[in-house]
Amino acid sequence: MGAEKEHKDQNWIRETKHAVHAKVMSFLLNPAHWQNRPNALRDIKQIVPLAHQGWCNYTLLVTTSDGKRLVMRLQARPRHVQSVKWSVYHKEEWAIRQVASRVPIARVVEDGVGYFEVLDPFTKNSRQYAFMLQEYLPYPSARALAISPHSLELLRKLGKIARDIHAVTANGIGKDFDADSNRFRYGTWAEYLDACLAGCRLAELATLKFLSVKTCRMVEERLLRLKQLRFKATLCHRDFLSNFGNVLIDAAGDVRAIIDWEFCSCAPAFEYEIAAARYTMLRDGESEELIESKLAAVLDGYGMREDEFEACHRETVEDLVLLNSLSAINKYIDLKKRGGVSSEPWRRTFAERAQVWIETRRHTLQRRASQLPLAA
Repeated sequence: MGAEKEHKDQNWIRETKHAVHAKVMSFLLNPAHWQNRPNALRDIKQIVPLAHQGWCNYTLLVTTSDGKRLVMRLQARPRHVQSVKWSVYHKEEWAIRQVASRVPIARVVEDGVGYFEVLDPFTKNSRQYAFMLQEYLPYPSARALAISPHSLELLRKLGKIARDIHAVTANGIGKDFDADSNRFRYGTWAEYLDACLAGCRLAELATLKFLSVKTCRMVEERLLRLKQLRFKATLCHRDFLSNFGNVLIDAAGDVRAIIDWEFCSCAPAFEYEIAAARYTMLRDGESEELIESKLAAVLDGYGMREDEFEACHRETVEDLVLLNSLSAINKYIDLKKRGGVSSEPWRRTFAERAQVWIETRRHTLQRRASQLPLAA
């Protein structure tokens, strides 16, 4: 079932990105276009889309005349964005450089982040694209191991890598990054949580009956409780413990690179990393038993005892999963308002699973507060 869904997803992604790939490849192959292109792209022999495309980027394999191969990732400028350095690639480049001595990565080439504009010959309108150029590594992703008995062994290795990532300090809090100052957006944890709470739109969710009023109150209380958390802000990746597509491995199963740092953040890194992975597994319909076995493998690799996790980190992780779940619901609501649900039908499934999990979380906390035994 998982392999079938993966196949359908990739077909949909390729179909929706075909027009942009064709337009951009035509632009890049014409030497008359983009006079100030980076040296690495001065003499292009061939450009082809990579077989596996991510959700957020257009990804191309570039071969130069001297045989060098590079991975080129692209993002189209959102219509509403005004910032000059709007691309998340600045954050990714910064993060990759910070972890390069600790973690296997795909190196960003010199002048490997920038922008170009493509003119549509039919509409005469131009669209700006951000690009990032990285070395091509001849290793497959670990995607096939997601449903393999070897997945737990890989998760132990990734747990150790997560610990190494979390040793990197940074300035600021959150996921939004200012490329001019090389710092994350928010100055304090409380400021960041206030922004998160506003973004949850709890009053709207109650009005639309996506969540009960009692549940919205519970969410607000739990997020306010997070303000008491004391930690040293460090870097986390947030998209590799549950997404093996961002892990490149060799034939022996050793990790050769952690890629796609788009969602990296500066936060209470351990809790953020685990919460992101736990949410994704819940979103994808995995059972609690399977999720807990995967979590145990990560903790083993990380060097953390399970009793320490339960005593010191479990509640914070569960509260952070609330944030991810609310984001899924709000994305679905926004898509529905725009009439775009038919183009991304999985958003409804994600929102429904998030809704069930949040309500379950409230009932769990209620039972605990009243000291009632859990139902058999």
